Amino acid sequence: MNIQSAPGLMLPDPVAIAVALDPNIVKRQGKYFVEIEITSELTRGATVVDELGVLHKTPNINVVWAINIPRWKELLYTCLRS
Repeated sequence: MNIQSAPGLMLPDPVAIAVALDPNIVKRQGKYFVEIEITSELTRGATVVDELGVLHKTPNINVVWAINIPRWKELLYTCLRS
């Protein structure tokens, strides 16, 4: 999901749960080296994904870049109605 092209609110926790419940909801993903910035005053807590592999470090996280939004909404509404 891209924040610029996704209408409505960004809901990362429900998306993560949906991916856990139905991995087929994922449209684009990849394995990348990811770290959380802890030393900079300006970016402390930021998630840094080495998408281009410039650090030449072993990928440590599977990153989901895009999901099937209609399927996600369907799953979310189903869970909320239960």
